[in-house]
Amino acid sequence: MGKSPPFSVFCFEFSFSASSPQHTNFRRRFPSLHKITSLNQCASSPFSLLDPLPPAIGMAYQSSRLLALPGELLETVALEVALFDPLGPPHHLLPLLLTCRPLNHAFAFTHNPTLYSRMFHCKFDTQAARRRCPGMKHSPAKVAAQLRQYLDTMKHIRACDIYCPNLIDVLWSAFIMLVENDGRNEEQLAWAGLDAFLDEYITTRLLEGRHSIGGWPLESTRNTLVIWLYWLSMTEEKYNAMTVERSRQIMTLISPYAIIAVRYSSFHAPDNHFDFPIGEELLYGPPGEKVMYYDRRITIAAPPIALAAKLLYTSLYEKLPLLVPDDIPRNREHAIQMGYVDVKPTQADYVEFNSRKAVQLRKRGDWDWLSRLSVEQRQKEMDGVWRKDLTSLSSRWDNDWNRWTGCIDPTIDLPLKGVVFTFGSMAGSFAGRMLVPNIGQYGDIARAVVFPETFSDSNPRITFAPVYFQLREHHCINPEEPLATGGVGDGFDDGVNNGWCPRVEFRERHGQLQIYNMESRHMVRYETYVEGRPNSHDEATCKYCIGMHEMEEDEFRERVRARERAESDEDEVMEDDEGADLALELMEVDPAAAAPSRSPSRSSFSSTRSYTDEDEIRSARADVQSALGNSDLDDLLAQAAGYDDASDDGDSDCEEYIENECNGIRDIILTGETSQHHGQAWHHYRFYGRVRKWDGLVTLVRVPVHVPQLGVFIFRGYFVGNANFVGSWRTFSNNIHAGAARGPVRHEQGLRGEANARLKDGG
Repeated sequence: MGKSPPFSVFCFEFSFSASSPQHTNFRRRFPSLHKITSLNQCASSPFSLLDPLPPAIGMAYQSSRLLALPGELLETVALEVALFDPLGPPHHLLPLLLTCRPLNHAFAFTHNPTLYSRMFHCKFDTQAARRRCPGMKHSPAKVAAQLRQYLDTMKHIRACDIYCPNLIDVLWSAFIMLVENDGRNEEQLAWAGLDAFLDEYITTRLLEGRHSIGGWPLESTRNTLVIWLYWLSMTEEKYNAMTVERSRQIMTLISPYAIIAVRYSSFHAPDNHFDFPIGEELLYGPPGEKVMYYDRRITIAAPPIALAAKLLYTSLYEKLPLLVPDDIPRNREHAIQMGYVDVKPTQADYVEFNSRKAVQLRKRGDWDWLSRLSVEQRQKEMDGVWRKDLTSLSSRWDNDWNRWTGCIDPTIDLPLKGVVFTFGSMAGSFAGRMLVPNIGQYGDIARAVVFPETFSDSNPRITFAPVYFQLREHHCINPEEPLATGGVGDGFDDGVNNGWCPRVEFRERHGQLQIYNMESRHMVRYETYVEGRPNSHDEATCKYCIGMHEMEEDEFRERVRARERAESDEDEVMEDDEGADLALELMEVDPAAAAPSRSPSRSSFSSTRSYTDEDEIRSARADVQSALGNSDLDDLLAQAAGYDDASDDGDSDCEEYIENECNGIRDIILTGETSQHHGQAWHHYRFYGRVRKWDGLVTLVRVPVHVPQLGVFIFRGYFVGNANFVGSWRTFSNNIHAGAARGPVRHEQGLRGEANARLKDGG
């Protein structure tokens, strides 16, 4: 990558007049480029962002024999030259642009977006954008605009310009690059010097402006993105190279965000709510921000600063392992020999705890990762549809992206929102730790209006408590009705202190979770999720799928009628079309319901809207087929679908559609326990909880099995990056408004008072 550019490509240039055969041939291949411009007009090209073009003073008009080459070959030459060094701006293209004015004009950024779109696909990762914004893949101009945006971002980062006027735009672009990274984006940001840029900002500007709010660090978008970028760029290599002194410095700077949960929230909407949308009188939080993304302004909310701070704080804290006492039994067998029968950790338990990190760091990508996949898997990765079995690094952040772009205003529920929770994510074994501050010190700090000068790494004093559990997911499959929410039913309390559940009794048996609602005296059944085993979802009975078919039918009817009107104006209506039009008059719903198709999904859980009865659709299909006579309905539907696809101009926006497969899941309940092995070391607990379908927030209630004095704890958090369950804990309270004790909690998934719920083992 440090080699000189291949100037031998240009060794056969020589001057010729504008009337020469070579120039005439070039004009034939590029008919729109007959207006020759000067080099000064290329100032708008992306190279001026990092390597400004020199002035063309006194430059004689000159052309090149390169113009005799076919246009497609010339563009390929330009692309190869631009990619000679794949990292950074395509500065090797500049000599080619300086060859002559026709080439300069032909390959200028404003005249040839296709070239720069191809360049972008070769230098940056694009598969995440295909899934998250399907419309972008149709427009070279929009992709070229993203290239210019990324090059501008890298310019500021490489200059370590932490005071640039558009710093927030730079941070947003870098953030998007990392959550779309599959291997190439991280290399580009490493070339730009992102680590040095972030270190400079955190050391110099993170605490800037805090005196305006009593000395508390600002929860600004700028600070939020910097801490998230610091966490996202924390690879195993960077982590191991960081000194203990530097780790302590970073921990001190971010500790308020990580520890003071009552001031810095970890949630996109308050955890007391389960049902959305909520009333406008309960409006929370700032609105989303407008960010340029493939030449469009999308609305996105900065992720909670507390989540990244907790992940970063805990990972750095884990550099200091728990000391293993030498006056306790070596292992469980030794403990039994010594007469210990009560719960007590052994040296082996401490060693196990130290050997496994609670936080999983980001894995490095591979520049050519796609080429290493099988043909079948490569097709899945490239078709722009989100699936549970995608293997790309960026796909791990799709749920988070959908939260950031779709869970901004809790007073509305966006009809087109991607999946915010991947079913099966919380099924398995988890090992983690909860940060437990000194309650007295923590309470004084949490109640303080002015940031305490005594705040330090020993105030509040922090200890870590190991947390182990095994969870099972149970799914309510459409058309089954989900369990009602808990709380007092005032629109404010949905029962978070009881895992968003009413007073219930759980019984697991025969692959089902039976839930008896002791308040309504009603029984509901959920299917226990097993990896690799399909659930009972059926498009013929799923109310959501039926409703989506109904919507497709409405759209189909309008398309056919529009086509009929257009063709009738020319009196050229085909006989089959007349049959179809006659059939449509007999319909209350459109025939598209008869065609099997993949149903888009609003979220991991199906919609609760009311739908047309399946019998109506079958009756309508029979009427349509009868009216068509010998014409096959399925052929007509396929024909119409093809007509519609052909009419697509490729200029659709990100918000227009999100294609996901309906899985029928309406609600997810979690149950679990501590294993016998870990329970003997750290106490035995039962767990139950629920997943909030609006944003994928998970609530788990932990209940002690044998020692009630241990108390009931409520864990709330997100499965971040499909790798870490991170959030906050609080103690149980019957009063939702009570200021209960709180603290951070995070867990890494392994191999893949009184509580108002009773858990029974099934027979």
